[in-house]
Formats: sequence, structure tokens, C-alpha cells
Amino acid sequence: MKSVLVKGDSIRIDIQFTDLLKRSELRPRLVIIANSSEKRCNITISQREQESSTSVAPGESEELFTVESGPVKIIVASCQERLEESIELDRPRIIDFNLLMFSHVDLGYTAPIKEVERLQAHYTAKAIQFYNDSLPLPEESRFRWNIETTWAFSCFEKRYGQADYETARDLLKRGEFGIGALFLHHYADRTEFEELFHSLERTRSLRASGMKIKSAFLSDVPGVSTGLLELLFDTGVENLFMSINNFVAPFKEYTNLKSPFWWRLPSGAKILAWFTDDPKWAYIEGHRFFGSDIETLKGEVIDKLASLDVREYEFPVYAIPMAIDNREPIFTPVELIKDWNASWRNPHISTATIDSFFDRLRPWCSVIQDVEGEFNGWWTSNILAYPRENSLSS
Repeated sequence: MKSVLVKGDSIRIDIQFTDLLKRSELRPRLVIIANSSEKRCNITISQREQESSTSVAPGESEELFTVESGPVKIIVASCQERLEESIELDRPRIIDFNLLMFSHVDLGYTAPIKEVERLQAHYTAKAIQFYNDSLPLPEESRFRWNIETTWAFSCFEKRYGQADYETARDLLKRGEFGIGALFLHHYADRTEFEELFHSLERTRSLRASGMKIKSAFLSDVPGVSTGLLELLFDTGVENLFMSINNFVAPFKEYTNLKSPFWWRLPSGAKILAWFTDDPKWAYIEGHRFFGSDIETLKGEVIDKLASLDVREYEFPVYAIPMAIDNREPIFTPVELIKDWNASWRNPHISTATIDSFFDRLRPWCSVIQDVEGEFNGWWTSNILAYPRENSLSS
């Protein structure tokens, strides 16, 4: 996106040329104009025969649409003052936002384990119903659900009949639903290697039955040991999606890593790793975008595009996870995506499974950072990061 400040003796106008493109032939690009002047200002943005104008009151902002790119003239007039500025407007960032819907499996935090088992099983059944309800919608906004852990899938198998289980397996095999390879979110800093090995038995058995499981979710506070990564790779896992929830010490503050990156293992193998860039919202982030209405979605999309500019994010696909601890699926996102794509051609938004997101991302990752080492869990980094506590933690 491009921001322009037009400032004179009595004029102060902030103009943001967003990357949002309306489905319009002549003037598709959304422009947001904020007036910090003391008087009303008239603004005209023109390129050759194309011209857009608006009037903005003090302290207010207005929207208008202009050309997609090229030389642009800006004229701002207020009382006796008239300012002109010419700029070269770069092409907007073309990007596809991928929404990954799931329910974060958190044992004992929001409910006892037996209740979490019941809820997670019910959520898979509800997601199947939502998928069937969404079949009349455009393919890009069809309801796609991700079962975060193989434990959650085992809960569904245990509580529902064979026919329902086969329906879920078919959706997983066809890639309409996704599943993560981890049994649960093991705290790898302290979990024995043998336990981690046995925890992947369910993944191995599902793969033996013909189900492709190429990716793993790691949500909330656990860390990642190279031993766990080696086990995942040996099980056929190629991708790791991390939604790390740090609160006190955000992930961004103690790493210079750029997402995505290749996690290089001692064996020489590599796993494609992604981490969410919002350390406060982490896996909950999608509820800010898709939890209410189209205007809220538009505001969040604009803010996200601005943050991607700051990060110098260069890929044409970006993931937005949408989950809360043991929270049920909701149908609202697919309806919002349908309405969004009907009005806007950029950014494009689509539902995704964890595998389909990485499949879209991977072709762009031939030249990205390679890193190696361990990633401490939240508790290790923030609670045990003192000599006395570290010694006791052993």
C-alpha cells in the first residue's frame, strides 16, 4: 500500500492507497482519505481521463476509488489554499488470504479431559454438516475444517458410528478436510523421546490406511525440539504450522526469523515452517476477521496488508488461523468469504486445509531462510528463564 501526506498552511490530508481492488473496470482501487485539517477539504485524484473526487470534513475520513496504478495527480483545496502533488502509483500487492478453521485442543484448561473429548468429537460432526451446507457456495468459500490433532480424530471415531467415521475419512482423503500429525501439543522441552515416538503411532496408522498427513499444527505455548521434528519428518510430515501464543514476551521480540522458513534438522532433512505474526492473537486471529460482518473484515484486511508491508512479506499467499481453545466451528466465515469475493477481486480470500495452504505456499519457498536449533516453549522461555528456576526445572 502507499501513503501520501498532503500538507500546507491550513491543509493536512493523509491519503492511503490500499491494495483492495473492487470488481470494477475503470477505478477499482480503494483510497482512504483522512482530514486532519481544521476546515473541510475537497480532494480530487486523477489520471488522464479518470477522475475521482470527494469532500472530507475535519477529523473525518472518506473513501473513494481510483485507478489501479500509474501516474496520479492529487489536488486538495480548502478555503483559499490549493495544493497539487503528482506521484507514481505502484501496482497493488496481489495476495490470497487462506483461512484455516480449527478448534484448538487444550486439555484441562477450559474443561476436563472427558468434556474436551466430547466437544472435539461433536465439532467434527458439526463441521461435516457445515461442509454439506456449504456445497452450493463457490468452491473457494466452501466450509473446510481442520482437525488439529489425531487425538481429536480418535475422539470422533470413538463416539460416532462407522458411517460417520467413513464420511470424515473420505473428506480427509479428498483434501476437503485437513488433519494435523501431532497426537497432542506435547511440551517437547520436557517430553521423553520415546513418548514422542509412540505419540505418532496414530499418524503412522492413518497414513498406512491411505490418508495423506503432510503437516502438523503446533498451537499455544509448547516448544519444538529437533528430536520431535526428526520424528515428524520420519513419519512423512513436510510442514509445521506454528501459532505461538506468547503474551508477555511476543515471539517477534526474541527472534529475527521471517516466516516462512526452512527448519534444517541434524539429519539434513528440512521441514517448511510457518509461524503466525501476531503473538497476542496467534491462532485466535481469524475471529477478528471473520467473526462479525463485512465492514469489520475490510478493516482487518487493510490493517493486515499494512503490517505485511512493514514486515516486507513477499509471498502471494498468506494464512489466517481461526481457532479458540475447544471452541466450536461457525458457519459465518464462509458466507463472509462468498460476499467478499463477490465485491473484491484483491485480496482474494479462500478457505483452506493445512496441507492446501502449504501446497500453495511451497512453490514460492525455494529461496528462503534456512535455520537450525531448538525452539523453547513459552513456559521455558518466560517462566524458567532465570538461573534458580532453570536449575529446579530439571
